[in-house]
Amino acid sequence: MTSVGSIRADVTRRLLIFAALFAVVGTACSVQELPPVDFGQDRRFVPTVADSQDDVGLGSAVAVAEDDTVFVSSMSFPEVLKEGQVASLRPIGAPFLPAVALTSITPDGIFSRGAVEQDKPEFEPNGVEPPFRPAKVPGYDLTRANGNGTDVAIGPDGTIHVVWAGADGIYHATTKVGGSSTVDQVFDYGSSLTVAGPIGRPSVTLDGAGSPWVAFGVSTTDGVDIVVATPGAKGWDTRTVATAASCNGCPPPLPTGITTAGDVPVVVFADPAGTVRSVHLDGKDWVEEPVADGAAAGLAVATDGDTAYASYYREDGKVAVSAYSGGTWTSVDVADAPFPDVTTGLEAPTTDVAAASGKVAVTWQDADAVRLATGDGATFTTEETTGTAGGTRPSVGMSADGNSIALAWVSAENTDLMVGILGDPKDLLVANPSPAPTVSIAPVAPTGCGDDKKIDLEISASGST
Repeated sequence: MTSVGSIRADVTRRLLIFAALFAVVGTACSVQELPPVDFGQDRRFVPTVADSQDDVGLGSAVAVAEDDTVFVSSMSFPEVLKEGQVASLRPIGAPFLPAVALTSITPDGIFSRGAVEQDKPEFEPNGVEPPFRPAKVPGYDLTRANGNGTDVAIGPDGTIHVVWAGADGIYHATTKVGGSSTVDQVFDYGSSLTVAGPIGRPSVTLDGAGSPWVAFGVSTTDGVDIVVATPGAKGWDTRTVATAASCNGCPPPLPTGITTAGDVPVVVFADPAGTVRSVHLDGKDWVEEPVADGAAAGLAVATDGDTAYASYYREDGKVAVSAYSGGTWTSVDVADAPFPDVTTGLEAPTTDVAAASGKVAVTWQDADAVRLATGDGATFTTEETTGTAGGTRPSVGMSADGNSIALAWVSAENTDLMVGILGDPKDLLVANPSPAPTVSIAPVAPTGCGDDKKIDLEISASGST
């Protein structure tokens, strides 16, 4: 064999560096044109997988911003592996788990999968941040057993508010698209829980000034306290606005909902003793009104101007929606559904309700699928929800004009976060790539893209290795 020469190792490394640099900049200069999928122009339900990495979508809540971007808060955990199964690698820029996740879907189908709080690993990539730049907690104590759900609301200035029940209390985070998350503790339980129950699933609403109001239930030695928290001069101010007496065999605090009716805060809760109750703020006092008799579970609330709505499972096998207006509640049965065997924690079946522009949407799960019904609050029609067979734990949001509805749920076969949009999908782009993770790289010499989309690059690499 004839030797034709050799290349020094440092030269080889330089060539590899230059090749990688050309590839990165070349990708930045290229234009990806993805053809849209034409779904026609009829109103229909379009399901999609919003997140499938590990166990995701648990304890979800949905809010829709003024620009129709859908935001889904939830809890994400490492996948529980079977014997011999190998964990899949998480993408660069994905949140480290466990995490309180936040997923956004723009009207043209762009997904951003991030978080507001996550585990801080021992090693993490430099300069790469998940969307919404989550707060990082070393040894994050959040599990499928002790987590108890999330809620999300969008402020008029685009601020995203997320609340959740963690191992030792209630937490609140704020973030914005392209911004960083700030997390503070709303309520400290005083000890760390191994299982959910003593702290109920929380709810958040915003007042006219965009300030958050958070409501939740807490077990005490005397029963259940229904607590409302608002930001104060030195942290969060909390106040017990109602109580439920303890009883033998009563479940722990069930989900508590807070919303507004004509800018008046309204809190709705399922008394573990077997009624649905509400309180509203009248001056400085909280005034109680009964909502419905009988045990209830999976409660959620929404508002549409002067009217507040509550959805829940009823013990007689019905899903009901109650409406509050003018100081009184009226209720209507929506559909048949089994009363949940589990009423607290991330495995508990949920209902959810959304309202806007005189339109109301309610979701629930039955023995076969996730269901969705729409109407005016007095009458409802069940919608076709293709792809939700076997799905569980749904949540729902609605655009400001009421024409688009976003439904989130957990898939049947895998613990995946699914999102379906009910509306006119003519402009919907399917399978668009998620935005690339935010990467901080030291600046290089100025570059540009020519008319032929090739790189104008001047490189100086004296002494590189």
